[in-house]
Amino acid sequence: MRLSRMTNCFVVIALVGLLSNPAGAAVEILEAQGFLQHWALYASSHSPCAGASWSHDVEEGTTFDLQATSFDGSCVVSNWMGRCDGSGFLYAGDLPPVTEGLLGWNIHLESQISVLLELTTPTRISAIRSVEGMLSSELHTVVLTLPDGATDVLLGSDPEVNNAERMLSAGIHRITFSIETDSVWNVPFSYSGLVEVNWDGPVGLERQTWGGVKSMYHGGR
Repeated sequence: MRLSRMTNCFVVIALVGLLSNPAGAAVEILEAQGFLQHWALYASSHSPCAGASWSHDVEEGTTFDLQATSFDGSCVVSNWMGRCDGSGFLYAGDLPPVTEGLLGWNIHLESQISVLLELTTPTRISAIRSVEGMLSSELHTVVLTLPDGATDVLLGSDPEVNNAERMLSAGIHRITFSIETDSVWNVPFSYSGLVEVNWDGPVGLERQTWGGVKSMYHGGR
């Protein structure tokens, strides 16, 4: 009798363990690509006085870790990051407060990260954006392309929707972040933007600073 009770107990524990720790989602990155172009033009100048860029082509592999800062002697300081690994991808950008230049600035920012995933089991996809400063959150879009070619906007034109989740069925899906804008601003202005997409656990809901993002990925190594 005691042995029977112990056996039943072990069965219950095993079932609870299976329910609380389901098998991990099987995700394979088939393609990953990304690019960023940024420049700043002061007043009616004919050439930019600040800029930064990075890029990653499909042929270069399925992961990347890209960083760029404004070139030496730039009139506007900026920091940029793009990252993709086995659990998700991230874009981050920062322009500290600009307080000089009464004639106004033209700021160009264009970036995209696109990842093609093959899912062999149902998988939860999460996306979050956090934006402050001169650019609006709705410029930072995340779009899901389903196996049949249909699109689903996770983060789009509604500024009140800054996080989203989807449960995806097995198949091949593409997830694309993008931003493209030419904006004219008078001082003072600044910008801090973060977009994170995750397919291997929940994304953090607390806003991350540029310094926090850099330390998260590099400070502990």
